[in-house]
Amino acid sequence: MVVELCLHYNCTVEIELGAESEWGQVYPNGSSDGLIGNLIHRRAEVAMAAIFRCLWLVVAISFCVGTIAVYITERQRQLLIESAGSEQRYRLSDAFFFMAGLYVEQSVPLHNDFLAIAILLAFLLFGGFMISNSYAGALSSIMTIPRYEKVIETTADVASSGLKLVGGTILWIASLDMTEQPVLVSIRDNFRVYDVDTLTRFVHTRRDLGFMLERMQYGSYALESFIDTPLLYG
Repeated sequence: MVVELCLHYNCTVEIELGAESEWGQVYPNGSSDGLIGNLIHRRAEVAMAAIFRCLWLVVAISFCVGTIAVYITERQRQLLIESAGSEQRYRLSDAFFFMAGLYVEQSVPLHNDFLAIAILLAFLLFGGFMISNSYAGALSSIMTIPRYEKVIETTADVASSGLKLVGGTILWIASLDMTEQPVLVSIRDNFRVYDVDTLTRFVHTRRDLGFMLERMQYGSYALESFIDTPLLYG
């Protein structure tokens, strides 16, 4: 949906996975966190999530209720129109496998000679379609959409990412020499110094390194000599 919107209005999509923050909430002091906090603080324009726990709870309840309803309906049908011994007694396990087959879009036998049975079958078919389509959609998204890495936005993210920072001089981290903060200590210890030729080669071959750039006063960056123009534009 977002992709189609951007195609229509000529905008770009930047995806940030925030699975750890969950929905979030707004607190009495005005602060907020999670997906709701991202929207309030304008860190994101659109937030999407799924209620997986509630969804699967509803699916389980629907499955159990459907199984019991099928069992009761079939047993009553046998008692009403069939003599004892003319057909094998309908068991609860039969109803269980009937519902399981319905939820995975398999053909299932169910008599429709009573209006109540036909109505029950119609409701169960709609429920089975929704469950199977949800499963198929989730499976397709996992198999076709690339899994993006978590966005690095803070110094804590840099430290926890395991990236080694590299630069052309030790002066990049001179201000961290006396620091005792664990996050900054981790960044300082992971810093490596290389010459320009080595950095030029690493820019195109190493994806496990972070390269030091100077951010100017109004948000622009001063590019080092080992960063070439083709690299900036992909």
